[in-house]
Amino acid sequence: MTRLLAPACALAILTVSAARAEGDPRAPRPEIAVEVAAAGDPATTASMAERVRAVGSRLNVSTRWQDRSRIDARDVLADKGVEAGVLARVWLDMSDPKRAVLYVANATHDRFLVRVVPATDGYGELTQESLTTIVESVIDALIAGGQIGVNREEATRSIEKDVGVPVEPALPVAPTRVAEPSEPAPLHDRGPTTSNSKPWSAVDLSYRMDVVSAGPSFRHGPQVSLSWTGFLSKSLDALVWFGGHYSPSSSLGDERQVAMHGGGARAAVGVTGRLAPAFAWQAAVGAGVDAFGVQSRIAPETGLVGADDFTIAVPIATTFLGASLRLARWVSLPIAVGLDVDLSGHHFDAQLGAERATLVRPWVAHPFATIGIGVPFTP
Repeated sequence: MTRLLAPACALAILTVSAARAEGDPRAPRPEIAVEVAAAGDPATTASMAERVRAVGSRLNVSTRWQDRSRIDARDVLADKGVEAGVLARVWLDMSDPKRAVLYVANATHDRFLVRVVPATDGYGELTQESLTTIVESVIDALIAGGQIGVNREEATRSIEKDVGVPVEPALPVAPTRVAEPSEPAPLHDRGPTTSNSKPWSAVDLSYRMDVVSAGPSFRHGPQVSLSWTGFLSKSLDALVWFGGHYSPSSSLGDERQVAMHGGGARAAVGVTGRLAPAFAWQAAVGAGVDAFGVQSRIAPETGLVGADDFTIAVPIATTFLGASLRLARWVSLPIAVGLDVDLSGHHFDAQLGAERATLVRPWVAHPFATIGIGVPFTP
C-alpha cells in the first residue's frame, strides 16, 4: 500500500500547491480537452461517462470518452506524441468487481498518477463518487498549472507492485466502441464533489425526543421524514425536508399535573453538503404545527377541579442541524439536533374564583434530537 500512499500524497500536495499558484491562472479554457478510456460493465461506464462529462462542463474543458473491452497498463505507459489541446489522459479500469484502477497521464506523458479504489459497494454511488472526485481534482490542478503523480519509472514500479500487472512493451489497445459525441452536461448535472451527481431523496425512520419543560419533562416517539436535495452551488446542495412525529404520552410540570399525547408535522428548507463520500451534513429552518390531546391530573388534596379533556393546536417554528453517515448504498444513519419555538406561547392555568395562576408553562423554545435509519435513493 505504500505505493498507493505516494500518489495519494502527491495528489494532495499538487492540489494545495495549485490553489496557491500565483494569480490562480484557472480561467475558462473550452479549447482544451481530457481524453478518457474506460472498461467495465456498460451501465457502470455509462454512469461514469455522465459524471466525468459533468466535471468537464463545470471546469470548462471538453471530454473525449472511449469505451474499451479492457485497459492495458502497458498502453498507459507507452510513449505517445503530445497532441495540442489535450490536458490529460485518463484510463478507468472497472472490469474487476472488487476494485477499480485509475491511471492519469499529463499532457506531455511524463507524469503519471496510479490509484486503486476498492469497489466495496459494487460500483455504486460511493465508488463512483470517489473515482469522479479524483478525476476532478487532477483536472482542476492541471488547469491551475500543478504537477501530478510520479515519473514513468516510479509509475512502472507502482503498477507492477500495487496493481499486480507486469509492464512490458505492447501494442496500443484499439477501442471496441466509441461513445457518440454529446453536448456537455448542464451545470446542475455535475459530478459529486460534495454530493451526488443527480438530485436524490431519502426516507428516514427515526426516534425523536423533545425536552419541553423544566423537571425535565420529555416527549418522545417515532418520526418519519422525507428529504430531497438538488443542485445549488459547487459546494452546496439545496435541501427540502418534510416530517411527521408522534408521542404516545407525556407529562408536564413538577407534579405531572398535565398529561398530553399527540404529534406534529414540519416542513423545512436549507442546505446540505458532503465532508466525505459517505458523510453529509444538513442545516434547515422551517415551520409546522403540533396537535395534542390534553388531560388534567389535579390531585384532589389541592382543592382544585381538573378541566375536561380537550385538544390544542400549536404553531411551531423550527430549525435543525443534521448529519448522515452512509453505511451502504441503500442504508444510512441520520442524526439531528434542533430547536422548536412555540409561536403561541401556550400555558396551562389554575383558576380560583376570579383569579387565574399559571400551573404549567412549557418552554417557548425547546430542544429536540433524533436518530434513526435512512433509505437514500436517486430518481
